[in-house]
Amino acid sequence: MRKTGKRWSVVALGFLMFLAGCGVRGPIRPPLRQLPASASHVSARQIGSTVLISWNVPKTREDGAPLTDLRGFDLYRDSFAPDTGCVECAASDVPLRDVDLEYLEDVVREDDRLTFKDRPPVTDTGYRYRIVSVTASGRSDAASVDLVFAAAPPVPIHPMVEHRTEGVRVHWTPLTEQQRTADFVGYNIYRRRVGEAVPSNPINDVVCLDSAFMDRNISAGEYVYTVRSVWRVNGQRIESADSTDVVSSF
Repeated sequence: MRKTGKRWSVVALGFLMFLAGCGVRGPIRPPLRQLPASASHVSARQIGSTVLISWNVPKTREDGAPLTDLRGFDLYRDSFAPDTGCVECAASDVPLRDVDLEYLEDVVREDDRLTFKDRPPVTDTGYRYRIVSVTASGRSDAASVDLVFAAAPPVPIHPMVEHRTEGVRVHWTPLTEQQRTADFVGYNIYRRRVGEAVPSNPINDVVCLDSAFMDRNISAGEYVYTVRSVWRVNGQRIESADSTDVVSSF
């Protein structure tokens, strides 16, 4: 009886050790692929009749290893009806743009962020932009963003500047009552040095409701000011094209 009891004790101990070992191992997971990671922080922004598609360049592969052979990206554009969404939109096999990192051409790079300007052909139409990272060894999953392309809103006119003790006052002719529909939000003001492109962010912290803005955060130099009207259409914020530039030496 004692031998039988010892034998069962050994069996029970072995079974418990087996269960403990299984708990440590956990579920079996498939290995991560060595393909490039997808682009990140993808955005689409309408300015006038132009859409700016921007994304960040990935730095790693899917398995976390450094990405050293990234050639570029394939950018696709698919259309869909805004009322049905992109569930039924057909994915195009032909890229709208092949982005070669060695020859960016009309793609702008700021640090690790790329921006491409597109002019969709039809207003009041939904567009899905898909971005695929491309290396010699393969392609990533697509990163995407949707946008409903609207008619370009009216542009503010006759911008002017006045030098004041506290800074530069920028003012312009306000949009008429006929132009200011329920979609109208206000104005954005952009400032840059002569020879530079219009920056991504306006100098006003909140949308300007008046037709004038005082720029107090400025140092001596020559600046160019641009004004855009701001609208909310189809649940998304869009801007007009640029006003005429006005130059100020402060």
